[in-house]
Amino acid sequence: MKKLTDEAILNLLRRDKSQGIRCLFDKYYVSLVVFGEQIVKDRNQSEDLVQEFFVRLWTHDYLDNVQATDLRSYLFRSIRNSSLSSLKKNDSLKEAVDLLDIQLPEDNNFSTNDRKVELALREIEKLPERTRKAIQLVMLERKKYQEVADEMEISVNTVKYLLKEGTKKLRDRLRDSEMELFLLFFRK
Repeated sequence: MKKLTDEAILNLLRRDKSQGIRCLFDKYYVSLVVFGEQIVKDRNQSEDLVQEFFVRLWTHDYLDNVQATDLRSYLFRSIRNSSLSSLKKNDSLKEAVDLLDIQLPEDNNFSTNDRKVELALREIEKLPERTRKAIQLVMLERKKYQEVADEMEISVNTVKYLLKEGTKKLRDRLRDSEMELFLLFFRK
């Protein structure tokens, strides 16, 4: 399924909030989680922050006055602010990364990390169906091998084989610099 433009998503949000939020989530969730994780240094916490943010978008009309050209920056700035607030709240700011090193993506250009995530996700979509599903369940949804085996009705060894073959294909397709983020993003 082709991802909608920001303008199309905002128009859809105004017509059908449920569909619009779903499209917005599909397009930005992974990138926002990766971005938030750079700040809070915890994948689960970042996922929670992004999910809470989407709930706030659902319950409030924050996006009513946002222009399509500003949507991406608004989303990333909101996650940055939520992440920083969370650090302050947890008194973890002293242990956080040097915030000067964290750059917001530019309004109309993908950040380097965002491009790498998008590239990795596009390459995952090109994998054979069973391999893609195994990678998505283990690496994206963080399910255990046994859970994936049960869900896919295959053995744990088959899951491991599919992961091995899938990551091998992805390594072949992705350049070293993109692979660095890919491995960071999908670490267990």
